[in-house]
Amino acid sequence: MMMRFNKKLFLAFAMVFVLVMGVILVFQYHREKEFLTEQTDRQLSVYNDLIYNYYHRHMRHGFGIADLMSLLPDTTLRVTVIDTLGNVIYDSSVDTCETMDNHLSRPEISLLQTHRAGKVIRESASLGRHYYYYAERFPDLYVRTAMPYDLSFFRSLKAHHYFLYFMALTIVAAMILLYIISRRFSISVQESENKMRRQLTQNISHELKTPLTGILGYLESIIDNPDMPLDKQRLFIARAHSQARRLHELLGDISTLNNLDDNRKMYTFEHCNVADIIAEVISDLRLPIEQKGFHVIQDYPAEIPLRGNRSLLYSIFRNMLDNALAYAGENITITIRMESSDAVHYRFSFTDNGCGIPEEHLPRIFERFYRVDKGRSRKLGGTGLGLSIVKNAVLLHHGTISARNTSPHGLQFLFTLRRF
Repeated sequence: MMMRFNKKLFLAFAMVFVLVMGVILVFQYHREKEFLTEQTDRQLSVYNDLIYNYYHRHMRHGFGIADLMSLLPDTTLRVTVIDTLGNVIYDSSVDTCETMDNHLSRPEISLLQTHRAGKVIRESASLGRHYYYYAERFPDLYVRTAMPYDLSFFRSLKAHHYFLYFMALTIVAAMILLYIISRRFSISVQESENKMRRQLTQNISHELKTPLTGILGYLESIIDNPDMPLDKQRLFIARAHSQARRLHELLGDISTLNNLDDNRKMYTFEHCNVADIIAEVISDLRLPIEQKGFHVIQDYPAEIPLRGNRSLLYSIFRNMLDNALAYAGENITITIRMESSDAVHYRFSFTDNGCGIPEEHLPRIFERFYRVDKGRSRKLGGTGLGLSIVKNAVLLHHGTISARNTSPHGLQFLFTLRRF
């Protein structure tokens, strides 16, 4: 199980890392391609300036660009000089320019009507080859340089190999590091889960042992004392029955929590009216409410439509009311209010004006088997799981829950439930 978790964790980390590195690589590739293209443009622009200046210096002594071409480092470079009317004065790729068409309509030359420079990748109408053209406008001429748009040109735009090697080594090193980190993290998580599982098992064992010990004790007393008075036998049987009911409730709560943890899909959701569910809870607890002198204030609309699991919604309000009846005191006022609602959630409050809970215990009251007063809780028959069920049921309905003490005294639960 730990290996499966470690593998899943590593794959999750690896996928995120590869995605991020992929984005960086693509971004860097395009950035470097743009840089190399700009570098090519700057190089061709230098050639254009050189050719223009050379042309003007040698006009009086005869046009000598052919001599200049022999001095340029790039032997594949094509140079074209065009006058402002579009006539070709010189083209390094042909012997004579007299038969060449007017070049004003060439895309890169057309761009010079509105821009100082124009660049285009296209097939040459004169030579039938694809070129990368870079033309510039000067006061009395257009100078155009071009490079063959072939494999050698693509190579010049490729990212440097050292960068690709660096990225590959970075990815390999990161994968190894991610594997080590994910393995250590999974071991830490597994140890934490094992510790929690052992603690939970101990708590369950302890909680089950208490009522079982009581049941066995009462029944053994009856068996070992056949002459026990009938009224005392009935008392022991009643107490054994009470412990058996507590054991039944405890097993039911444990089963509910296990289902909330592991089998959430078993809970079917349907359209419910939360107001009806609250009314049902109050009706079911009418007798203990009256016996303890509680007053329940219901401050919410008659219709609170919600898509949820009716049984769990019932358990939310039932457990909170049971908790108040058990620990808040007597002659207490409970207020169940819908504080607000929006398009997504309802916001409820459940407030009593009882004795409240010491502040240091508030962060832990939703933990399983956690009791503020352990002796008093067991005496009153609580399982220690009620508020944990409340929290998990709220979470299953995509809500949140918190608890706080109220002034001057009392306890308030604030929670949300998603509408649909």
